[in-house]
Amino acid sequence: MLLLLGLRLRFGLAVHERWCGSGNGGHREIIIADWKPRIQNTLRGFFSATLPSGIVLHNLMLHEKGETRWIGVPAREWTNDQGTKQYAKLIEFRDRATANRFRDALLEALDRHLEALS
Repeated sequence: MLLLLGLRLRFGLAVHERWCGSGNGGHREIIIADWKPRIQNTLRGFFSATLPSGIVLHNLMLHEKGETRWIGVPAREWTNDQGTKQYAKLIEFRDRATANRFRDALLEALDRHLEALS
């Protein structure tokens, strides 16, 4: 059992290194692209983000109300039986702490990107 566990740990590490460090130019930070300003209610604009894993997220939304900023992620629109518009999650986090870390990292990367544009 111990040998099997050791193999799993080594395999898991190899998979982690492969996903986080290759095929993406070796970058370890979030890269922001395609900023499109759009002021409407709390919406401030749309953008794309390339994560260190190489995953690219499109149609992310920056929202702002007062001093609070948050990131909206894409969702699929649908209509329920009563005719009310609903949105199905396409991306979900396992807990609030993970969602907050993701939000903070995206906001930091977006701030750097917008600073470079000005």
